[in-house]
Amino acid sequence: MTAVLARPADDGPRRVLADALMQAGDPRGEFIAVQLELAQGAEPHALRELYFRERAFLNQYERTWTAWMEPHVGWTRPWVRFRRGFLHALHLDGSVFDAMRYDLPTHAPLLSRLRLWIGRDDSPEMMLLPALSSLSTLTLAAGTDLSGHLEVLGRHDQLQLKTLRVQGEAGA
Repeated sequence: MTAVLARPADDGPRRVLADALMQAGDPRGEFIAVQLELAQGAEPHALRELYFRERAFLNQYERTWTAWMEPHVGWTRPWVRFRRGFLHALHLDGSVFDAMRYDLPTHAPLLSRLRLWIGRDDSPEMMLLPALSSLSTLTLAAGTDLSGHLEVLGRHDQLQLKTLRVQGEAGA
C-alpha cells in the first residue's frame, strides 16, 4: 500500500497489491485487477464481462468497503465512485465532510474528486481542512452565498486543485 500511495498514477504498485490481496483471499484484490483492466481499455469483447464483474463486486462489497463512513452519514448513503480499485470520488453534505475530516486521509487516501453541498450552517473554515489537499477537483454546491467559503478556500496553502466548480451563489 505504501508504494501505491507513493506513486498514485502508476498502476504497477496497484497490480502488486492486487496480486497480494488475491493470494490472501481478499476480494478487494480481484476488484482492483478488474478496475485496472477497465481503466486500461480492455478488448471490446472483454468489456461487458469486466463491467459485470465490477458491478458484482460493488453490489457485494461496497457497503463493507465504505462502512467507515456510516457513523458520519447516518441513514443516507453518500454517492461514491471507485477508480483503479480505490475510492476516487465522493459527494457529501458539508456537515458530513466536516465530521469525517479525520477519517478521509486514512480511508480514502487517493480521493481525487469531492462534491460538497454547503449548508447555511457549514462554517467556511472547513475549507482549510487538510483533507482537501490531495483533491484534483472540488465542487461546491449550495443554495446560499458561498463567497465566505471561497475566500477561506483561497487561504488554503496546500491545495493542488486543477478544477474548482461552484454551483450556487458565489457572491451576494
